[in-house]
Amino acid sequence: MALKIVWTPQAEIGLTKVLDYLEKEWTKKEIIDINGVKVYEQLPYALMWSSDLSLEYQFLKNFTVKGKAIYRLGRDDENMNLPLVQPLTFAAGLRFRKSAFYVDASVERALKQSDFSPEFGENQTPAYSIFNLAVSQIFYINQQRMILKIGGENLFDENYSTYSDWNNIPRPGRNLYANLIYKF
Repeated sequence: MALKIVWTPQAEIGLTKVLDYLEKEWTKKEIIDINGVKVYEQLPYALMWSSDLSLEYQFLKNFTVKGKAIYRLGRDDENMNLPLVQPLTFAAGLRFRKSAFYVDASVERALKQSDFSPEFGENQTPAYSIFNLAVSQIFYINQQRMILKIGGENLFDENYSTYSDWNNIPRPGRNLYANLIYKF
């Protein structure tokens, strides 16, 4: 059994002053009937903080559980929220491995976006959870390694969008796939 914990602050002492941060501003005008044309302007500076925590634990020889939490915060020179900043997000997964056969089950969850930027056209993104499942088999043909992977993403067909989906355009629904991966 092994427990692996990794904490990664993404900036020195957790806070970085980003000089000349390039920021987006949405115009109020329509250009050729297109809404939301982006105009870029320089900010004097921006403050950004980012951190993530990862855990991995192997047990009963064939099982591994993983978890990850990510938090980011961004403010401009007037202490207003920066756009496109990820809310508190979690991921957890369980893997079963026996020889060259794998089964992976995972969940991804994001909390409601509370630090959004209405000044830049953002609106609040609701919380969501999605569930994924995949099975994989590694095999060899003439000493060439291949992986067959079959799985499903967003198994419960959650209607959701993330912080980075402008105007809350939904992400794809349930997705089933089969991959043949050839490594050379």
